[in-house]
Amino acid sequence: MKNIYRSFSWIMLVGISLFSGFTANIDKHYHWESYSPYLSVKTFLLLALVLLILSLPEIIILFVERKKSIGGK
Repeated sequence: MKNIYRSFSWIMLVGISLFSGFTANIDKHYHWESYSPYLSVKTFLLLALVLLILSLPEIIILFVERKKSIGGK
């Protein structure tokens, strides 16, 4: 594992999006109603976009360092 934060983030992203599709009725007790794959996919795409935006500075730094190392040789 090169970067544990990155791996853990993607694992949490999949877990959160998987469980976000469940709907429940919590009047007197928890009663699972249904599962919506559309809601899970929507949540996955939104969280993936947020994760990409948050990791954008690291990606830019990697591209700049790679360009310097290729140009310097």
